[in-house]
Amino acid sequence: MANQQSQDLAALLGQAMNANIAPQFQDGQNPPLPPNPPAVPAPLLPAQLPPLPITQPENAWQWAFADINLFRQAQRARNKKDSGKAWMSTESKWKDRVGKSWKPVKVFGRGSQSVVGHWTYDGSDRAQRTMNDVAVKQAVKKGPTYTWGDGLEKEARLLMLFQQANTPHVVRMYRHLYEDAGQQTDDFDHGVIHRIFLEYCSGGDLNDWLGDFMNRTTPVPEYDLWCIFHCLARACLVIHHGSEDPTQPRWGVKEIAHLDPKLENVLVGGALNDVEHRNMPAFKISDFGLAQEVPAIQSRQYLDNLSGTGSMPWYLPEQIQSIYHPAISTYAPRERPWIGYLTNRVSNPRLGTASNIWHIGLIMWVLMRQPYERLPDWGTVGKLLCYISTMTPRLQAGGGTLGSKQDIEAEQNPKRSIYSKALRSLIMECLLVSPAKRIPPAELVKRTGDQLDAQRMRKGATALNTNLQRYAEPLLSQRWYSGNLNGNPANAPQNQPSAVPVVAGAPPPPVYKQAPAAAQPPPLVLAQPGAAVAPLQVVPPAVVLPAAPLPPAFGNAGVNQGANGPLHPVPSPLTFIVQRKARFFGMGGGHTVFNIQNLAATVQVGDVKTTLKRLGAGVEEKNMEMRHGRILMLDNMKLGEFQGLRNVRATEV
Repeated sequence: MANQQSQDLAALLGQAMNANIAPQFQDGQNPPLPPNPPAVPAPLLPAQLPPLPITQPENAWQWAFADINLFRQAQRARNKKDSGKAWMSTESKWKDRVGKSWKPVKVFGRGSQSVVGHWTYDGSDRAQRTMNDVAVKQAVKKGPTYTWGDGLEKEARLLMLFQQANTPHVVRMYRHLYEDAGQQTDDFDHGVIHRIFLEYCSGGDLNDWLGDFMNRTTPVPEYDLWCIFHCLARACLVIHHGSEDPTQPRWGVKEIAHLDPKLENVLVGGALNDVEHRNMPAFKISDFGLAQEVPAIQSRQYLDNLSGTGSMPWYLPEQIQSIYHPAISTYAPRERPWIGYLTNRVSNPRLGTASNIWHIGLIMWVLMRQPYERLPDWGTVGKLLCYISTMTPRLQAGGGTLGSKQDIEAEQNPKRSIYSKALRSLIMECLLVSPAKRIPPAELVKRTGDQLDAQRMRKGATALNTNLQRYAEPLLSQRWYSGNLNGNPANAPQNQPSAVPVVAGAPPPPVYKQAPAAAQPPPLVLAQPGAAVAPLQVVPPAVVLPAAPLPPAFGNAGVNQGANGPLHPVPSPLTFIVQRKARFFGMGGGHTVFNIQNLAATVQVGDVKTTLKRLGAGVEEKNMEMRHGRILMLDNMKLGEFQGLRNVRATEV
């Protein structure tokens, strides 16, 4: 039986080999490809995904990314001085102009994404005005070379809060936060930009102020140091308490850690002839771009996340809690005296008001140091050491403060220093490495004020019963105030649209959400008896309108905002290629292809990102960048706005 089956199989095989099989294709053509394997059906999605909330206005901008590299090369080749002048010359195109008769003077501060310029008033009534100079700060919110950060929103909000304190020790902000389109003069002038108007300080900053003494043979007088110390103490009290009067109730704001006080961020105003300053300048804390409203309870992860915020030579002890911190392990000098391989002298590290106190103490130590240097010393012969001082009870129980070898010698022999024990010990109380042990701001204000009065009486001045008045905010023209952000210390009338409710102490609504200003401004009411009405007409706050989209490129239909405009059909299924970054020495990267069916033309790109994450793409929505060809697909754009849509590449950024 088995032999019969073998013979039958052999016969069938021979017939198949001798058979003349006719080809299924003609000569000159390629043979057909094998049929595709059956596709695994993709999960069906609803025709209309749940809508996202209204996105930020910068998401409606369409960037041409193809020329970014050429743009950067051109910017590097440009003269920075010329680009600064070009930026100032575009003031007439701003939606929030400084004003007529205001002339640009110079750019006195700039970075890769921000710039500060000085404008002065050149009108015929200059002598009658209370403010003739203003500083304009501009920063990128979002642009083709900058895609993260909040612009000046945080800084503007904090400066608005400080206006309620009626203080000369925190730089003032006029008007409110503006959002505009950059004029493309430099890196800081592209895309969506923010702009605020600030108080102009004629004395520059403490870095410039110290530079004048570095060119002399005489040290900084102790009286000048007490003046600076007292101003900074009052600024710290305002940041913590909301007022320079500690007897008033504390405001309902979380603790604020500035995180970037340094010589460059302390501005020197003009001389004030009031009871506090007595023809000395007011020293003002500025630049709150890195400031944080900190929680009461702070985890180790929270501190680690902020351990690199600020300027490295000025990092706090509560920020450097490991010998592997970049300030120690990467950059020289690689030493911070409170931390070692087996020791950490900082107990209960925490960011907050005590952090501002420590920074004030470090600034004063730099100003007091001989020979002068503009940075704290962590690595040379005169470097800061951690030791237990015995000059005051707080220092004896504080667990360790900072001082140089010269400071330790002066503690043992006061004649080794030209400065008093009172000044040196108070600076050391600020520099205690444990935050909870540092002197509180109200006590610091009182002790610096008492020492300042003692210095004046030694100079022959009467500290008490003086005819000098207390500091009062200047009464400016109404056009420099806005009910949206500025708290007007003179209680000037507010030009606030009725559609936007005003809540005391609350952050203002963004400019793009403000209702248009009323056609007729409210009548002026004099804030002070006998004051004259400002001659300038009330100017309502500018309402920033979204910029028009760029012209279509590469066949892209662009943003279609027309009510009856057609949307292009979306193929079903639509292919999405998700590219992930490589991690762990080149491992973990790769790409995944998703075919999604039944996507309507009205589905937004942001909804698709959320869906891809749910399907297991392995990339967070905020880290996913979608493109159709070379065109960026923004979150609030609809799929039907792209013509010829075939496949979409989603890249992890």
